[in-house]
Amino acid sequence: QLIGHVLPKLVIDYGTDTVLTGMADGFDTDWGEVAKFLYRLRLHALIPHPEQYLDKRWSKTDRDRWAELHAAADVTTMVTKLPPAGQGEINGAMRRRNWALVAQGSVLVACWKQGTDIGGTFRTISRAVEKRRPVIWMDPAARTVKLPHWAAWGRILSTSSPNTTRSRTTVPAS
Repeated sequence: QLIGHVLPKLVIDYGTDTVLTGMADGFDTDWGEVAKFLYRLRLHALIPHPEQYLDKRWSKTDRDRWAELHAAADVTTMVTKLPPAGQGEINGAMRRRNWALVAQGSVLVACWKQGTDIGGTFRTISRAVEKRRPVIWMDPAARTVKLPHWAAWGRILSTSSPNTTRSRTTVPAS
């Protein structure tokens, strides 16, 4: 539901015509589907490695959604060309994908629950803040959308503790 508040504003107020997605299960897939199929935006899929959709934690339905979204993408970038040889290489590929989202985006749109997550989304938000990219923060627990000032992010990020990663995505740089 929060996506429905953010995408129309990006399209109408800022002329967004393309979005990026990291193609992760969950928010990334939801973001990509809404952008591509509901708003008819161009979709750039940044895939960390060729076996992302084979993750054993994903259901068949989730793998099918991923395949449909991948097929519908206007641009696909495989960040790491070879299948990963272990968890370390998987983590590295996902980190490179996250950094590519920040590098190629003009704004980061992140779904993140404050205080519970120092995983990939936390690190991607931190990277975006370091690179002075605006971060539109959708907090699923508070059901809010915020655009915190740079100075506020230090305090916000310092309240986090280890837990589960949430997904992130961006709007490409103009």
